[in-house]
Amino acid sequence: MATKQRESGVCPVCNGSGRVDAGNREYRYVMSGYDKEMNTLRCTNCGGQTQYGWATGKVNLREDGTPCVHEYVGEKLGNCYYGYYCKHCKDYYTIDSGG
Repeated sequence: MATKQRESGVCPVCNGSGRVDAGNREYRYVMSGYDKEMNTLRCTNCGGQTQYGWATGKVNLREDGTPCVHEYVGEKLGNCYYGYYCKHCKDYYTIDSGG
C-alpha cells in the first residue's frame, strides 16, 4: 500500500530561502548554521528545527491549501527522545538529545 505524498509549498517564514535574519540575537555566533557574512540562521519552520537541521524552503500545506507556519506540540517518547507534531499540517519529527 503506497502512502499519499503530502502537497508542499514555499515556506512563508523564509520565502523559500531556508535562511532567516539572525538580527541582534544574543549568542548567534555560536548557533548551529549561523552564517556570519549574511547574519542569517537556518529557518526553523522548514527543517532547521529537526535533529540534523536542514532547512528545505518547503513546508506541507494546511487543509486550506496555504503553506504552514508550524505550531509544534511535543511528547516524550523515551529517556531523551522527543517527538513533535504540527497542530495544523501534521508534520512530524523526532529528536534524541542523547543526554
